[in-house]
Amino acid sequence: MSRQPFGRRLDAWLDEPENEQFTTNKWRFWLPAVLGFSILNSVLTVLIFRESESANYLTPALLAASAIVGWLAIGCLHYSDAKRGRMARGVSALDSVSLLFVLFHFCLLVFVLGHSWILRSAERKYAVELATWNENAQRFHAGNEKIAEAIDRAEASRKETARIEADAAYQYRKAAERGVRIKRESAGGINANIELAKVELPPPPKAPEDTQDAFLARWDAIVRLTNFGELILAAVTLIFIRNWTAKSNTVARQVEDFPSELDADIAQDRGAPRLDRRTRKSDSGRLSPISGDLAARKEALKKLREHLKAISFHNPGRWFKADLVRGGVTIRLFEKQSSHEIMVCQTDQSDKLLAAVDRPDFRARLVEELIRQGFPIEKGIND
Repeated sequence: MSRQPFGRRLDAWLDEPENEQFTTNKWRFWLPAVLGFSILNSVLTVLIFRESESANYLTPALLAASAIVGWLAIGCLHYSDAKRGRMARGVSALDSVSLLFVLFHFCLLVFVLGHSWILRSAERKYAVELATWNENAQRFHAGNEKIAEAIDRAEASRKETARIEADAAYQYRKAAERGVRIKRESAGGINANIELAKVELPPPPKAPEDTQDAFLARWDAIVRLTNFGELILAAVTLIFIRNWTAKSNTVARQVEDFPSELDADIAQDRGAPRLDRRTRKSDSGRLSPISGDLAARKEALKKLREHLKAISFHNPGRWFKADLVRGGVTIRLFEKQSSHEIMVCQTDQSDKLLAAVDRPDFRARLVEELIRQGFPIEKGIND
């Protein structure tokens, strides 16, 4: 058997059923992206602030935060395919914003880290150039000191020679006054002429306009805020899931007392209502609060008949009959055809319907339920 090409095998690996697109593959693509970038963000943050004293304590804290974000991402991705459409779309939207924020955080950290490395390199270059300039300046000043010392010695020698010449001139003058003739000889001496070429020390190297510490100080708050945003978005998504499920679960528990949410068989048949049918209750084994109290059931039946009477008032020519049966109640709709009483439609409901007769919205929901059961009645009953 010939081996399939790599592309064909990859397509087969990624293939999903028609109604489950990106249900399994989200674990292969979305989760690694969120988790991978979260870990990278933590590593980059440590690299940026690694020279600080708290870097040793920052590393495990950031890695732990990345692990928590990854774990929250697993839960968020699970509920992004929830059976409730609005909840799934809400979680997916928050997940999308979170992924975009993680990518923005990563790009910001790369910019800050790259620019800080450039500033660090410029600072090191400036430090080397400044050390070289200081060494040359020391040599320059040492040479100037030697030249100054030579000039001082030459000046002292010139003053000594001038003094000797002045003394000799005085002696010649005195001898001439006494009539002594002295043959004058040119005095030998040393004339020191020192000529100095003008030497200037080059200016010191120019310091960088920006420093790494100043740059990180300006961007530190933004980096911290993006890190906070990454965590808060994961928390907001989790809070959204928690509140939505709490709301929907509470509503589900409340409507459990009404048959519109109980009967699996009825729910399956609601899309194709038909006349003169009987329905089986899928919850016949479930007990309502009044299942064992005959007096309470009769009282609830009386209230149910009042509701049905009010409903029939808005449907001229038709009337209802309701009777207790084992575990529930039977509701039938009648009309006259050729002077004969004909049953149009019938439904069997559990005792949970009787337990809900005192609800303020019972009549409106009863009308909706009867219409779903195929009863040809008009909606719009005023409570």
